[in-house]
Amino acid sequence: MRTPQSLTLNVVLVHHDEDTRRALREAFAALPEVGVLGERSDLASGIAFARQTIPDVLALELPRAMDATLSAAVEYRLAFPEAAIVFVSDRLDTDTVLRALRAGATEVLALPLNHDTLRETFERIRTQRTHREGATHHSTIVSVYGAKGGNGTSTIAANLAIGLGRENERDVVLVDLDDQSGDAAFMLGLSPVRSILDVARAANIDSTGLHDALLKHASGVHVLAQPDRREPEHGLSGEQAARILDVLSSLFDIVVADVPHVLDEFTLDLLKHSTAIVMVVEPNVPAVRACRRALEVMRRHDLLSDPQRVHLVVNRQEAHADVSLDQIHETLGLPIFATIANDYAAVQHAINNAQPLCGKGAHGKVAQDLAGLARLLLPRELAVADEVEPAEVAPPARHRFFHLLRGMGVR
Repeated sequence: MRTPQSLTLNVVLVHHDEDTRRALREAFAALPEVGVLGERSDLASGIAFARQTIPDVLALELPRAMDATLSAAVEYRLAFPEAAIVFVSDRLDTDTVLRALRAGATEVLALPLNHDTLRETFERIRTQRTHREGATHHSTIVSVYGAKGGNGTSTIAANLAIGLGRENERDVVLVDLDDQSGDAAFMLGLSPVRSILDVARAANIDSTGLHDALLKHASGVHVLAQPDRREPEHGLSGEQAARILDVLSSLFDIVVADVPHVLDEFTLDLLKHSTAIVMVVEPNVPAVRACRRALEVMRRHDLLSDPQRVHLVVNRQEAHADVSLDQIHETLGLPIFATIANDYAAVQHAINNAQPLCGKGAHGKVAQDLAGLARLLLPRELAVADEVEPAEVAPPARHRFFHLLRGMGVR
């Protein structure tokens, strides 16, 4: 997981209680690259001092009678929009947190302070400030999508995450956004204690909550899993999922998302949030038909305007398949980006034994194809010298296959 670049953060501390101020001051001092510019015991003088010194972080007591403090915070944030405002309070009910966030709070912390939570908070503030001051940071969100269930998207997503991490030792996270199957953790032999739903239910989706819910695979890949038991009445909203992707992309070089098969508003929002979309299709008429229909929807939502964004991957490809690569290419109107060989026995053995196909020492055609796909998807600035070229597709020719598609309503 990425750690923020070194940047000293200056703090102004405002709290009425002397003992609490001392505890806060000592907690801040224990953090690397953090300095306390000064402290005040009352709100008015604290805000006045902050306006004079313009600290990176303004740490404010949030009392039970909070109206005056929230109003002062709003005014200060308008005057200094780049400043981080951190509230500390001995009461963190949902209403208090929501009101604080609406007033422009960067974080709301509970007293007594937890050192790890405080450290995560300042790391996040430092990361945001570093980005604003011109540090370059390139994150890639790769969504793996298939228009039909059972076409191997979860297997591809899990192995792709491992392959991407191994190629240049990048920080990679796999996030399971498919609440129907929720196989990401299972594929890698992991058992989640906290899940993506726990993150979504928090008052604020931030790096601290995500860090607590992440699992780490032996390969180094982190995983944000679905819960073991499906809870359809408490699913994620599109807004929550997008926020989770945003926070993960600030912490990792590459985010691999296993997205649902149903192309509804939720899934479309996820695809729009992606820098790359792996479109998985199998070489059979129903799968190609479903893929064609999905592409029509994606085109209407302007997801196909960038030719470098959607990558067509043919899974379970065989040399003598009834549906050829030429036919798939002409029907879908997309070049074949990559193919993955059909080896049912090897894939099932890997799944049943929670052994990734791209794991250390893995071999076989499927493992080679998945590793090749990972190399193809590496961002340009991370790509290795022996970059794999996309699969060549011969000039298409018309076949009886197209009459089958038209007979099923596909034009």
